[in-house]
Amino acid sequence: MRYPARPVRNGRLAAERNPRSTSRRSRLLALAGVIALMAALLPAGTVIPVLASHTPQPTSVTIAGSLQSELGCSDDWQPDCAASGLAFDAGDQVWQGTFGLPAGAFEYKAALNGTWDENYGANAAFNGANVAMSLPDPASVKLYRRCSSRSGGCRRCRGSG
Repeated sequence: MRYPARPVRNGRLAAERNPRSTSRRSRLLALAGVIALMAALLPAGTVIPVLASHTPQPTSVTIAGSLQSELGCSDDWQPDCAASGLAFDAGDQVWQGTFGLPAGAFEYKAALNGTWDENYGANAAFNGANVAMSLPDPASVKLYRRCSSRSGGCRRCRGSG
């Protein structure tokens, strides 16, 4: 009985595999698996910040939210209250302020130019959800926002304790 001839590629039988290409293929499959796993771990609806190209450098940035009455404003959620305003640091091009806050849970947004017309919330999203902050103890909290006329607008609002 005669068996059919096996195809030959590059001087090798087709059934033989190049260990180098098998290793490369395994690494690529592993990388694809890692990327798929990381993508699955991202929460649904993750917002990727986008530069606000329509925004010139603001004249003021205010941290407006449920923490304002603790900072000396007459009420909370006032985008024009100077007591929770950030100061512009020309050296590093960042609007920033350090505030003493009591223990508690707070929410805030960054309001530009003393109004709600342009404001940024969680993940630096334009008119986005409130940023949540919880302090187990009284703390000095530094809040900052980077705005740049070169990039065309504000990009981030971050806090650090």
